[in-house]
Parts: sequence; C-alpha cells; structure tokens
Amino acid sequence: MSAATAAGPAPFDVFLRTGFTSAPGGQDLGRRLGALADGETRSFRLSDSFAELWPEVRRGRSPFVLFADQAVEVAESDLRRLGRLLRNHPGIPALTLSSPASGRVYGDPAAGIPARWVPQRLAPTSRLPSWFCVLNREVLADRVVPDGELRSLEFFLLDLGRQLAAAGSPPLRMSPTGLALDTRRWAGDLLSQAADHLASDYHRYRSRHGEAAVPPQLRVEIQGEWIPHPGLLGLRETALEPPRISILCPVFKPEFLAEMLGSVLQQSWRNWELLILVDGPPEEDERRILEILSRVASEPRIRVRRWRNRGTGPSRQALAEDASGDFLLAIDDDDLLPAHALEVFASAVRRHPGARCFRGGTRLVGLVDQYLRPRRRLIVNGISSDPFEVSQPFLISRETLAELGGFEGDPALRNAGEDTDLFHKLDQARVRTLIIDEPLYFRRLGHGNLSLSFEHGEVLDHFRNLERRFCPPGWRVVDRQNELEGGFQHALVAYRPGDEGPEVVTATRFFQYKTLGEESLAAIDLEITSVCNAVCSFCPREAMPDKSSFMPISVVQSLADQLAREPRQRQVVLCGIGESTLHPQLTTFVELLSRAGARVCMTTNGSRMSPELFCRLVDCGLKEINFSLNAATAETHLRVMRLRDFAAIKRNVLEILELKHRRFPHLKVHVSFVLCNLNQEEVHGFVDEWRRLPVSQIWIHPVNNRAGLLSQDVSPVDLGPIAREFEGDERVAVDIFRHHPEHGNVCRIVQSLDFISVEGNVRLCAMDYERKTSYGNIKENLLRHLYLEKILSYRRGETLSLCQGCDFFPGAVADAR
Repeated sequence: MSAATAAGPAPFDVFLRTGFTSAPGGQDLGRRLGALADGETRSFRLSDSFAELWPEVRRGRSPFVLFADQAVEVAESDLRRLGRLLRNHPGIPALTLSSPASGRVYGDPAAGIPARWVPQRLAPTSRLPSWFCVLNREVLADRVVPDGELRSLEFFLLDLGRQLAAAGSPPLRMSPTGLALDTRRWAGDLLSQAADHLASDYHRYRSRHGEAAVPPQLRVEIQGEWIPHPGLLGLRETALEPPRISILCPVFKPEFLAEMLGSVLQQSWRNWELLILVDGPPEEDERRILEILSRVASEPRIRVRRWRNRGTGPSRQALAEDASGDFLLAIDDDDLLPAHALEVFASAVRRHPGARCFRGGTRLVGLVDQYLRPRRRLIVNGISSDPFEVSQPFLISRETLAELGGFEGDPALRNAGEDTDLFHKLDQARVRTLIIDEPLYFRRLGHGNLSLSFEHGEVLDHFRNLERRFCPPGWRVVDRQNELEGGFQHALVAYRPGDEGPEVVTATRFFQYKTLGEESLAAIDLEITSVCNAVCSFCPREAMPDKSSFMPISVVQSLADQLAREPRQRQVVLCGIGESTLHPQLTTFVELLSRAGARVCMTTNGSRMSPELFCRLVDCGLKEINFSLNAATAETHLRVMRLRDFAAIKRNVLEILELKHRRFPHLKVHVSFVLCNLNQEEVHGFVDEWRRLPVSQIWIHPVNNRAGLLSQDVSPVDLGPIAREFEGDERVAVDIFRHHPEHGNVCRIVQSLDFISVEGNVRLCAMDYERKTSYGNIKENLLRHLYLEKILSYRRGETLSLCQGCDFFPGAVADAR
C-alpha cells in the first residue's frame, strides 16, 4: 500500500494542461496526480479557451480543483504533503507551490515563512500561477465567466487572486518545494499557442484594473487582423481608379530583372507606377541592367534613377520620397508579383478604408518551392516579438510611412533591414494592419540572395540595434534561444529591466534561410589527384571509377579566382582520396591558392614529404599539415596502410618538426590515427610517443564505414573510453568532426566541407567513392552556387540512397523526409 493510499486520497479534481514543447513532468505528472486525487482527471490543451472549460470546472464534486501544466516537474514528497495539507485544512481558499519560477514571471519575492502561520509552511500571496495551483470549490461557486471573457487560465487566476486578497482571504503558497519549470520555454509555448486568448483578456483586464495590475509577461497584444479574400473590383481597365499604387524597386542584379518587369506589366490592376533606382552595381552588371530597362523605356508608368551604391534601405527611402501613389509596395529586383496581386490589394483598400497597412503571403520560388503564410506580430510589454524576417509583400499608405520616418536601413546590416525596422515602427504606433492569407508575392530564393549572405555577427548587431531603438527604457536582453525545425527557426528572447524584476519572453517562428547553408564557413576538400601510393585497409579505392588522374591547373586557377573575391578567408585542405604529394604541380597549386587569400592545409601519408619539399611548400604559403600515420609500429603501419619504410617516414616527420621549431613556429603540424580493430592496441603508444614531440595536435579519428563500402576485415571500435580519457586535453583531439554543426538536419560533413574531386566537380562529399553525385564544375560555376545546390539536393532526399548507409548520416533527417 502506497503512502498516499494509506493517508487517504487527496480531495481534488485534476485539470492537466498539455501541448508544451518542454514537458519534464509529461504524462508521468498526470499519472501521479491522478493516483493521488479523489476526483476526476481531465486533460486540456494549451490552445483551448478557458471559457469553454469553465462549465466542467464548475461541475466537479471534489472540494478542490488542481490546475497543473505538463511543463512543470513536482517532487513526489511535495505532492504527498499537498494532499495531507488539503485534507487537514479544507478551508484553504487557494494554494500554490512557491518556486523561483514565480519570481521570474510575476516578480514575487521568495516566500517568507511568518511564525504565526500554521503549519509553518504557508505564506500569503496574491498570485496564482497557472502552471500549478489548487482552488477551493467554494471560492469558485460564485464566480461567473461570461461568454467570450477570460479566455485564458492566466487571467482567470490573476483576477481570482486579486479578489481573494481584497476580501482578506489571500491565496497561500507552500514552501519549500521541489517544483521546477523552464519559464522561458513555458512562456514561448504560451505565446505560440494561446496568444489570441491572452491578448483578448489583456485588453479587457487592463481597461478595468489598469496596466500595473498585469504582469509584464501577460501584456500581450496582436498586430494584424486576418481578413477574408477581398475579391476583385472588376475595374481592370480603369487606369485612374483609386488607389494608385507606387511599386518601389532598388536594382542591383540583372539576372531576373526582365521577369520582374514582366510581372508588373501584366498586372490586372492598371493604376500603378514602378519606380526603379539602379543602386550602383558592378560596371558589367549595370550595363546589362540598363540594356534590360531600355526595353521598357516607352512605358510612362516606369521611372528610372541611378546613383552610387548605398544599399536597399537608402534606396527604398529615396524611391518613397519620389512616389506619387496613395499606397506603396516594395519589390526586389529578382522577385515577381502574381498577375492579380495589385488588384487584390486595391480591393482590400476599397473595402477597408480605415486600414493603413496590408500584408499578404509569400511563395518561395527558385531554390525552394514553399508557401510562407503571413504571420501576425505579437507585442509583449511593448516589445515586438518578431525581430527579423518579415514575409513580403506589404502595402502601406504613403502618408503613414512618412509619419513613421520612412525606410531606415541599418548600417550594421549593409544598410538593409529596412523592412524589419518599419514593422517595429508599425508595432510601436499600433497601426492597423490587415492580413490576407494568399500568395501575393513570389520571392525568388537564388544564389545571389542577400538573405543568404548575411553573417551571424551582422544579424546579431541588427538585433541589438532594433532592441536599442524599440525596447522600453531600462529593458535589456538576458538570454536568446534558437532551435531549428526543418527550415524554420524558433526564437526565444528573454528581457529584464535592469538586474532584477520579472522577465519578459518573446517568441517567434520564421523561415530560416541560413538552413540552406553558409558556404563561407565550409572548408574546401580539394582532391588534386586520385592517385595514391598507399592501400589503406579502411579506404575502398577499388570502388572509384578513376584512380589515375591529376587535377589540371585550370581548375585550381578557377578556384583561386573565386576565392580572391571572397569577403572572408576560406580554408582549402589538399586531401580527397589521393596522395597530394604525387602531383607534379603541388607547389604551384599551394602558391596560387595562398595568393588568392586561402588558408592552405594538407593531409599526407608522409612517404614523399621530405624536409626539402616541406620548406618549399611553406615558402609558397602552406599553413598547416597533417601526417596520417595510423600506427605506432612498422608492422602495424604496413598492415593498415600497405606502405613500407615506416622508419624513413618518421625520420622525415621528426626533421620537419625540428624545422617548425627553428624556422616556422606559427605553422601547425599534426599527426593522426584512424582507430579501428587493426590498430586499436597501439593508440595509447601512438599518443605517448608523439605527445613528447612538438606536434601541434594528435588527432584520433573513428574509422568511418565509407557509406557502406568499408571492407569486412575492418571494423570500428568504441571511441567512448578514448574520448573520456582525453577530454579537456588540448593536445589530443578525439573525433575532430564531432562538434561540427548539423543545421536543419544536414549532415555535418556535407555542411562543413566542400568536396571538389579531381576533375573540378563539386560532389556531396569524399565518401562518394563511386562518384554518383555531381553539382557542377567550378570552372563554369561559382562554388557558392554549387554548395547551395548540394545542400538543397540533400534536403530534398536525393542523396538518401548514398547517405543512409553512412556513419555520418543524422538519423533525424530520415524522419524529416
């Protein structure tokens, strides 16, 4: 017999709220509460309206009602203590468990325990947190929840706690407690699933009791109203019928400009003007742009200006100042408008004359084909919850834009970000915005998109600038949390006034373009030859269709030309499946790539790496070298790699280490060991020997199954004991790929390495021994374009037959597909 049963069941009905992304209590909390309770147990979802649940709450017969969230964890001892307390004190009006979570959300201090309170564990409070509280049914008997009011449990309890405190019977809180709750995740779930209910209750409650009566986290407003499709006005041929729409388009790229122009010219709504500002592109691109624009020179509704490059923010602002339309619509030079887009917006303007801003949905085209539904924006305690990506299109009154200060780009984001800045202004001014859930804009996601080129630091600086401009005075960011789900990012940001006080958490979900990849962070695995003088037991070279080729210098020159134009230094590793020292132009390749700004590294088996060749390579720009030895003795080295004269290879490495010490102190020299069943007995001897020498690092790799092609004579061994043994040891790196990111369920090798095979083709990775994949040759294509093609092919599942048998393949990808 359990302790709870021996003492008698607790006198309450249980209402368990579900639907949280973080649920440490999970179903176990519901089970434990149900086993403890004398009454019924009912689950309801976070998105359910409390007004609809209220009749069931009133109907129960148990003396108490307990509300608990699945996101909370409560110690078993506290649940038993709670049951005893309620049985022994049936007159308690309301009760909750004290925890730090209450202070973080409501600002309540830690519970004091006045000596006059019995049983020395209770203290008064005016707050009843929805995640865990008990209500006396007699207290609920006279409560009324009118239809449509108090749709959230949060505001029902807020109001109840206020009334009980005013009547001299305040709720109590029990302390100490083992209650645990991640309030930031909890608040994010609340906003994502119950924002409608919170906003409705906040509007009513604030009007009756004032702003100060509401905790900051519950001050939720929604910016944007859904409206049905407004229909079409049927005035397609009447060019002067209002409203007149000015389309603003900064132009920097020529590739899809003609298609953009064609989409505007085919609009069924004829009362428009297209204002174009050529924003100082490179000379060749500008020549092409002007040639395309010359084809529409006879169209009086299209006006063109040119200036030196200043970015999209200043360009859109200049165009807005020149506009004559009643409403303005922004478009990018590579995007498209559906033929009826302007007519739908014009119809909405005519049917809703009081609205000053309208938004529609976006369909991604090009690299991705996906509909992005427009999002309503949340404002929490005056803080915009949607800090970044805003799906186009938006139509805004020209007068309203001017009143808000126009388009303002952010210098931290290359003078872009003017759309996010504008929507923060709309939030602050509470401008009425109507939303049409229909694709009224085709956004081309191509290789040249600015969205794909922003660096992480630039985006963070843009966030900080928005926060400085639009946060309430004294509030600052104390935490950011980001999680990827497919191509979408969930973002939580926590704010606090100064060092103390209740937090405010904002939450949003938006399409994360960066899941398509950031090629400037990927190292380049360059296979300058497919020839190798070793026959490593863990390398299935027999599967390769070509084992005797050398990369032509024209391929390396093309790569160098591209790298010279990169904004950041790229790492190029001469490796692939061949032995780079066999290429007769090795030093020339290193010099070409180094002069282009690349950090050139290489991996070699060391058999041909003499001290003389090493010095020539360093003089040409080599920055890092790894010797793949894979053994501590000559016998094992011969068995694993089929290479003779291990002693000569070691002598060369030792001489090179001496040269590094004397002449090249900043050069990195590593030794590596691919751990498998054939050499596992020598791994400690290998580490002990090379640790005494001035190598930069000792790399221990787990043997990979080579996408299923690994010989049956070779098998992996458990790397766990080795990893634990050398954890924190800066000289010994165990599995150097272990910490590489897997953004959007993309394999960390595919994400982190650009593999270029001997003929210049970008392939999925070096594990593609049979050369089944190819995304184009770098002599005819930009590497960043081919990288995106590779990532998208992977995300579409086109490489699944190759990848699913590989050790590096993330299992989550199979589920996502």
